[in-house]
Amino acid sequence: MKVSSVLVRVVSIILLFLVFESAVVAAELTIWQSDSPEAVWMQKMGKLYEEKTDISITIETITEEEQDEILSIRGPQGAGPDIVGFAHDHLGAVIKQGLVVPIEDYLAVEYIEKNYSELAIDALTYKDQIYGLPYSYEAIALVYNKELITKIPESFDKLKKKAEKLTNVDNNQFGFIYDYGSLYRSYAFISGFGGYTFAQKNGTYDLTDIGLATEGTIAGLNYLKSFAKEGLIVGDVDADKLFKEGKVAMTLTGPWNVSEYREAGIDIGVKAMPKLPNGKYPKPFVGVVGYYISSYSERKQEAAKFIQWLTDIERAHRRLEDLLQVIPHKELLTSSELKEKEILKEFMIQTERGTVMPNIPEMSFLWAPTANGIEFIVSEQKSAEKIMPLVVKQIKDRLQ
Repeated sequence: MKVSSVLVRVVSIILLFLVFESAVVAAELTIWQSDSPEAVWMQKMGKLYEEKTDISITIETITEEEQDEILSIRGPQGAGPDIVGFAHDHLGAVIKQGLVVPIEDYLAVEYIEKNYSELAIDALTYKDQIYGLPYSYEAIALVYNKELITKIPESFDKLKKKAEKLTNVDNNQFGFIYDYGSLYRSYAFISGFGGYTFAQKNGTYDLTDIGLATEGTIAGLNYLKSFAKEGLIVGDVDADKLFKEGKVAMTLTGPWNVSEYREAGIDIGVKAMPKLPNGKYPKPFVGVVGYYISSYSERKQEAAKFIQWLTDIERAHRRLEDLLQVIPHKELLTSSELKEKEILKEFMIQTERGTVMPNIPEMSFLWAPTANGIEFIVSEQKSAEKIMPLVVKQIKDRLQ
């Protein structure tokens, strides 16, 4: 009897220990967030969630660009996060490495489809599975200094003439300038004239059909070159820095720079980009930033619940007010609150006119060759007709 009694007590203690250990594990979540005003906001939201639940929230600042590499190292060691957050164009590569799991395994697809925009869901879907929930749209628009220009022309040709009058290169004064060497920022001109990255067929990207040497792409890049030929956009200039110094009237950038410009004392305005000479609007890349669950998390269900809470309609309104960011939540997108935010309204118009970036791993092969090609073209070292076929060949060689 004594032996039996001792065994019962030992088993009970072990079970209590296991239950306690499980509770401890379930009470902690770690989230990786880029170091920015958003990280500070996330700290506040974490505290609110801790008060609401018994879950302890830890925010670690890791840049979006570094998260996949660091997760691949720390995850298997049990030292990684439960939740990561980055733009959707990284998603395919991260999935290929096995670093994140589909969020639809832990949240009902019906809930996701009911609450978030179709565009955002599509961006966070890979091979018919939804991997994350969106927390922000990203698309570049025309941002301007109201002290230097009060009304944006209705076409880029008229904008060009206006910019000439506001440009004095010798004094570092520019009417219109931006980081043109980036495919991300210059894609608006490429796609506005009919160019593209990878063709889509039945919802799948065709890696054999690269549209960066088509007539549309050539036309777009030649139009971009015309700005440089007329002394408007120049190389080796930090457009963001000059804008914050009040030396740039108009630039192309996204909502992520709004708070920095305001802190620099610039009275900014935002306008969706005007029409191109072909009568069409530029179609910039649209990025959807989302939260995802790490494959190495031992608290996947709890992580999904936190992501759901963090992107629900209440947090969507708070993010709008606190960070001037738009969660692609259907209720928020149709709200009068968003329409009253002039800056965000224009970014949203630009988003609706844009093109969702491909989220496939192969997209990473496009950035460097295309950036080099744009630089050669705009600086008139090579013509677009000659350089872009070479760029496409370089990309195809890397894809093989």
